[in-house]
Amino acid sequence: MSPIPGWAIKTPALLSLGIVIVAALALYMSNDPESGIEASPDTFKSSITFAVTILNASTVFLIGRLFPANT
Repeated sequence: MSPIPGWAIKTPALLSLGIVIVAALALYMSNDPESGIEASPDTFKSSITFAVTILNASTVFLIGRLFPANT
């Protein structure tokens, strides 16, 4: 049995995927001049950076739980 619950592994990945999909859709929809959405490439870049940050932070947390320090 794993010391890490399944939701702790799946949630960060699904959250990051959702952020990337929403950012990509916003960037795609912003190309239509009639849509009220304004998304620049910098906004998309920031969304990708945020998604990677979520994955990195969750990895550090999970590794810490999986390999506890013997003190």
